Amino acid sequence: MIVVGVGVRIVVQAIFSVIHTKLTQEKDRPVNDERDKLIELKGMQIAFITFSVGFLALTALLALNMLVPYTVILLTIAGLYLASIVADSVKIFLYRRGF
Repeated sequence: MIVVGVGVRIVVQAIFSVIHTKLTQEKDRPVNDERDKLIELKGMQIAFITFSVGFLALTALLALNMLVPYTVILLTIAGLYLASIVADSVKIFLYRRGF
């Protein structure tokens, strides 16, 4: 399911990108300055930390036989989504704040 979801997402983004380019007639790529790169890096760091802490907690709970392996797999996937949401929220906050 994950592989199919990723594949569908790539195809849909490619289709929308082509449609957007045709409608707006844009030829230039957006310019990313140093501030954009730093904010992106900070978002990735926060996502990595969030996922790592969650994964370590899940591993500890699994080692203590407090969770079933099936539940750990589902919670790991949920942790990936949570890390993505947290990273995007941090990026929005940093853009709003002006870094």
